Amino acid sequence: MKSSEATASWAPNSRTHWALTTRVRTRSIKVTFAPPPQSRSLLTLASLCLFAAACRESPVATPRQRAAPGAAASAKDSATSAASPSATGTSGTAPTLASSTATPPPKSVFAGPSLVVAGDLVERSSLAVQATLTTDRVVASSLSEGMAYLVVRGPSQLELRAFSTADGSRRWSSPVSQCLQPVASASGVFCGTSLGVLQLSREDGTARTVGTPMPVTSMVSLGDRVVVLSSAQAVQVLSAETGAQLGRLELPEQPVSGILRSPLLRAGTLACGVSPNDKTTLLMCVDNTPKLVRRAVLNVPQGTLQQADEKLLVVSSWREDPAACEVVATSSGATLARAPSACAAAFPQGNAASLLTVEPTLRLLDAKGVIQWEQPGSWHNAARALHVGSRLIIAGYNPIATGTSLFAVDAASGKPAWTAKVDSLPIEHSKYSNQVELELTEHGLLLLGHEASQDFAQLFDVTSGKRLASVVRGH
Repeated sequence: MKSSEATASWAPNSRTHWALTTRVRTRSIKVTFAPPPQSRSLLTLASLCLFAAACRESPVATPRQRAAPGAAASAKDSATSAASPSATGTSGTAPTLASSTATPPPKSVFAGPSLVVAGDLVERSSLAVQATLTTDRVVASSLSEGMAYLVVRGPSQLELRAFSTADGSRRWSSPVSQCLQPVASASGVFCGTSLGVLQLSREDGTARTVGTPMPVTSMVSLGDRVVVLSSAQAVQVLSAETGAQLGRLELPEQPVSGILRSPLLRAGTLACGVSPNDKTTLLMCVDNTPKLVRRAVLNVPQGTLQQADEKLLVVSSWREDPAACEVVATSSGATLARAPSACAAAFPQGNAASLLTVEPTLRLLDAKGVIQWEQPGSWHNAARALHVGSRLIIAGYNPIATGTSLFAVDAASGKPAWTAKVDSLPIEHSKYSNQVELELTEHGLLLLGHEASQDFAQLFDVTSGKRLASVVRGH
């Protein structure tokens, strides 16, 4: 037997005492700790010596290592990383690894994909807190390939910190003057700045400028590429692996942000934005080559991109009079619905779409803007919504005020089905920002919130609206 095949394990014998069973090369040795009292000390000493010899060839994994397949193989790499400056993450410095050879990250001891809530690393399906990465204010974050990159407002400056999602350890920390919409990839992380795009390496945070130096207003990840929008109506596409510029495009107009929304939003395989005026709104979408694949002038005054996904693009006025809303198919660019009022969300209906409004009342409109049902009452002026079975599930919020409501109604009649209890901290404010996302997962409804004073992730049962788990963090 090869030495790499030697194993050691603890096992109970038939006399309920513990025995050590070990195979070393070609022979098997079994020592039972149940000797007569006069020889107990000698046999115990002999067995421990044999066990120590076996462990030199095949160390016994700890319970934490056994919980992660392949953890024993990466134990040496983890120890090397923990002893290096990158593991200590000294604030305000750009550390280097102790070895010039990059080591692969250890396999995670945590279960399932993760997300970041304030400074906590949270397991996505159960919302169990896996690790507290930092207690400093987290401005933005991005995750990829076993790493979490956090833009943190430290005690004296803005920092970009890299953490392993395998064990929550800090790999490195680097001071940055700006890091707009960080985009993580297998090779590291991209930061938008007023001077261009910085790419920081995964291994030690070494930074370099990539692409054409231009002020960055938005960045979106599309496959293995990063789409970068500058303030000069220019779009450039960078390789997510190398940072090399793969293409550049001049847009007809400059996309602008809506009410606290990014100027460029991901919609399936496209990145889309709008440029509004007092009468119309220009909708523009590019792919990752880049090529302008969608250009449409919509009769929506001062429109914002309210919804952008692989199926629908919803452009609506926000608090404009007169207001309008238009829904466009993401894949074809065909207009699916129009309404002479503002709308918050839309749902596919065959070759058309239905519209949801939340201000001044909750209403469902058909593709021509005809009211299908209406619920009186006071509602938030923005929403994220999902069509699940026979129900519409709606997360209402105000982009400039704290608070989120979550409820379900019958899609055909608008009759209320349930109202959930959403966790929130008591917050007083004047100026404020609030963004909410709603996702349907295999474990339930995932409600994500990023406010000026708190972040949260909450999981709800789809059928009853019962809150299953919640993580709320103030900052």
